[in-house]
Amino acid sequence: MAISKSMKFIAEMERKHNKKGEGVNFERKIFENVNDPSFERWLPLPLPGLQKVFGGQLLKGRIYQFQGQESTGKSTIATYMAACVQQEPTQNNVLYVDFEMSFKPDFAKALGVDITPIQEGGKFLLCQPLTGEEAFDVINGAIETGEFGLIIFDSDATVATDAELEKGADIAFGGAAKLFAGALRRLNGLLKKSGTILCWISQERASMEMYGSPVKATGGNAIRYYAAGRFKISRRTDLFDAGNNKASLAKGIVIKIKNLKNKVKVPFRETELYLDFAKGFDVDGSYVEAIIDLKIIPLAGAWYKDLERGISVQGSAKLKEWLLDPLNKDVFEELKQKVTEAYTNEIEEDKSRVVALNSEGELEEVEVLNPDEEPRLIL
Repeated sequence: MAISKSMKFIAEMERKHNKKGEGVNFERKIFENVNDPSFERWLPLPLPGLQKVFGGQLLKGRIYQFQGQESTGKSTIATYMAACVQQEPTQNNVLYVDFEMSFKPDFAKALGVDITPIQEGGKFLLCQPLTGEEAFDVINGAIETGEFGLIIFDSDATVATDAELEKGADIAFGGAAKLFAGALRRLNGLLKKSGTILCWISQERASMEMYGSPVKATGGNAIRYYAAGRFKISRRTDLFDAGNNKASLAKGIVIKIKNLKNKVKVPFRETELYLDFAKGFDVDGSYVEAIIDLKIIPLAGAWYKDLERGISVQGSAKLKEWLLDPLNKDVFEELKQKVTEAYTNEIEEDKSRVVALNSEGELEEVEVLNPDEEPRLIL
């Protein structure tokens, strides 16, 4: 059987370009088989709120940006993702690049992270570099090992360049943006080939522009283009113990997450997470809220009734109490699986909206009068 010219071309290109390279422990393929199960590798997320806004799971080998003002929960969500990565059977090391010098081991442990250093046989590596050039050298080396599932970059607003440290900020104006653009251009392909997730944290600062949004993420626009998912993180309110309403006695916060961009799942979703400073996220409570939100258990008036599962309670508080009862663990596990399937397999068929740019220059959904009208982008 004669070999076609296309097959000869593919064989020649693979011979020239399919190689690991010195110090690289994963194969750099120039052609990919989209039918291969390994083409898309996913990281499961056990927290329903994150499942909703991320589309059930994270696609490995992609860049995700968390953007927001200070003390809104960006680093907390990234740290929780580290705990998820460490549960994977392989490629479960985590590199935390801490430019803010604010990593708290006790809080990370409360979120489920194993902070035992790799040097001591663990899965965690903390890096606190002085310059961006140092950081990207470490990141590039970590990716090439093929053993890191997640790299957290916290955060771009605190990055200094070599030139800035040597010559001062005035001489190095715009240096961080130039550094990020070049680094992300180099890392984007390496991340995909290795299957490493890069979680990029961006701090918002007051914008110097006379129009548009009054706040803007620092470090230029490169991350906006390279990120497969962009998420706006904000703090909706504080949580207090019963009877206490003073800020000094706050025991947690409510984190609001808004999806601004998602190239791999359904975009423009919003969710809220309840964070306890001492205990971390309430995963079981979040599942109960998702079960109610998705209407998995039929609601008749004020009663939740599912006779097949033996559920007949009045009000959401009683439902939560029933589901969290250890005697009903099997039913709760079944319902949790339904929540995960609903968020993971969700396909958007809603034609009663358009995607438009709001006054802050961000994409959002707006309703249309004619539900038969196809969704369109208004610029």
